[in-house]
Amino acid sequence: MKPIAAALASLAVLAGTAQAHTGLPHVHDPFLAGLTHPWLGLDHLAAMAAVGVWAAQLGGSLRWKLPAAFMTAMLVGALLGLRLGTWAFADTGILCTIVGLGLMVGLAARPAAPAAFAAAAVSGLLHGYAHGAEAPAGPAAYFAGFLLATAALHALGLALATLALRGGGRSARLVRGAGFAAAAAAAFALKP
Repeated sequence: MKPIAAALASLAVLAGTAQAHTGLPHVHDPFLAGLTHPWLGLDHLAAMAAVGVWAAQLGGSLRWKLPAAFMTAMLVGALLGLRLGTWAFADTGILCTIVGLGLMVGLAARPAAPAAFAAAAVSGLLHGYAHGAEAPAGPAAYFAGFLLATAALHALGLALATLALRGGGRSARLVRGAGFAAAAAAAFALKP
């Protein structure tokens, strides 16, 4: 169980440095830019992994439905961002989603499915909006890249949390602690 605990602790440390959008990575290929951005943007890394972790905590069909709600809303948000351009609230909204998702994980919250879907969808919408507003030429390839990266981050969070939660006790507390760490880091980043 130690490798799983180390991986979750690493996600918490990464979340500890979460910050608002810093722009696209310096990649000229739109697909590769989309593929790398969620991995290099610690705000996205923390939020997308948290969705997977929370889905593992919720269990059942929410293990795949929650990430699907996030990704669907993220695509809608990306299309809006592409059409409408930058929005001043997007970065603040993204940090707020990390606070919310981190708290859901930290508290091991089990809201009714519609409320969980709404939380995931609002988070996905804001993250997608930022992606769309930053889209380079060739947005379809860029969108495909960030959707693939998002699915991978959801799967990573889901897999690590599933393994950790099977261990119960200390491992489950580590999962929750990682959620609280992400929420605290994002809340700290929100300070003026």
